[in-house]
Amino acid sequence: MSVTVNLVKGQTVNLSKETGGSQKFQLRAGWDTSLSGTAVDIDIMSAEINTSDVGVDFIYFGNMKSKDGAIKLSGDNRTGEGDGWDETIFFDGSYISQDIKRIPCIVSIYDAIGRGQNFGLVRNLKVQIFDETNNNAVANYEPELEFGTDTAVVLGEFVVSNGNIYFKPLGKGYSKVQDILTEYKINY
Repeated sequence: MSVTVNLVKGQTVNLSKETGGSQKFQLRAGWDTSLSGTAVDIDIMSAEINTSDVGVDFIYFGNMKSKDGAIKLSGDNRTGEGDGWDETIFFDGSYISQDIKRIPCIVSIYDAIGRGQNFGLVRNLKVQIFDETNNNAVANYEPELEFGTDTAVVLGEFVVSNGNIYFKPLGKGYSKVQDILTEYKINY
């Protein structure tokens, strides 16, 4: 029986080592609606960043699967209501090309400016890394709720290096998702 690692911001876990070489993982994200009861539509996104630190593919609600098939997104939960995980990134390392080194995992509030919403309205944001091969949780991460006025957050990154897959929680907030796309040099 494996042990689930409770991660903190900046800590890295070698998923390959923890799982005996698994290549298939899920990043499951969950959150609860605001205290006011207002529905907050949070979308999960990802990208493939190459060894030159340039985004080569952007995966979001308008493009639910990466070109190489390594990344897929679950459907859209528009409220955060209910128990369990709200949205999921499915990652299969066996499809990743040799020039991809990072896969950021992002959440962003849909139409945040227009709706006057930010992550200050979101409660209980949490992440779980799940190993599909062995059917168990590998790591949990609960970002500090320090994103009061931010509308987008990089939860963490899958990192591919020397044949291993790692996960590094970042918990970094941004005023808008476009700032993340600019930082990762993602054009879509």
